Amino acid sequence: MQHQHGPRARRLRRCALPMAFSMTMMAWGAIDFNKEITSAANQMAWLPSDGGRTTSSRLIHTTAQCSVGSEDMTTPRTAYKLDQNHPGSDLAGETAAALAAASLAFKPYNSSYSNLLLSHAKQLFSFADDTIQNAKQFYTSSGYSASYHITNDELLWAAAWLHRATGEDYYLKYVVDNAVYMGGTGCAVKEFSWDNKYAGVQVLLSKILLEGRGSQYASTLKQYQAKADYFACSCVQKNDGYTTSRKPQEA
Repeated sequence: MQHQHGPRARRLRRCALPMAFSMTMMAWGAIDFNKEITSAANQMAWLPSDGGRTTSSRLIHTTAQCSVGSEDMTTPRTAYKLDQNHPGSDLAGETAAALAAASLAFKPYNSSYSNLLLSHAKQLFSFADDTIQNAKQFYTSSGYSASYHITNDELLWAAAWLHRATGEDYYLKYVVDNAVYMGGTGCAVKEFSWDNKYAGVQVLLSKILLEGRGSQYASTLKQYQAKADYFACSCVQKNDGYTTSRKPQEA
């Protein structure tokens, strides 16, 4: 994938987090607007298969300074894998969310493929959750900023999608039990992007209440809903100045 930084520079690297996020958003649209988006499954067909082979852009150094076309690239095309010794809970969590969402989108058309995607989503979520502390330490020791949501929002995002895909209480309890620790009910945001999924988590969990479910967790879900309302108000310029910009942002 080539990413533009300014009018001429091209960064030649696989940006797996934005790609997985894009797959999740495509699937979300296909799920909620399945009558309006009839070709979404065909458009997404290649994405889930590629999702398991992607690498985190936060870990790739070698191609970041390259500004030539991919066909002229002479620097090493280094690939990285995630494992217990080289964890990446953010990427694993984001990909788990993407596969869980895709499993719902494909369910009406190909149930066996949907089940396969969901199985992999569960595996990735378990890996991401089991290695989250190692991942944070790894990023810090590698010189990357250990921002508050470097892995937390991806884990909540993945759990929220896995609950929607499976209906299992385990995943709903996960977002409730970790609501404060992982910032789900504490972060009021005006941005929703591949690098910050809190607003998406809050909207997904608000829908549970709106559908009359999750009564046993109503107190915490209402806190998520309050933050979702805050984000919605920022989008319509009703947040006392703390609002989402309506102007395109330069890369």
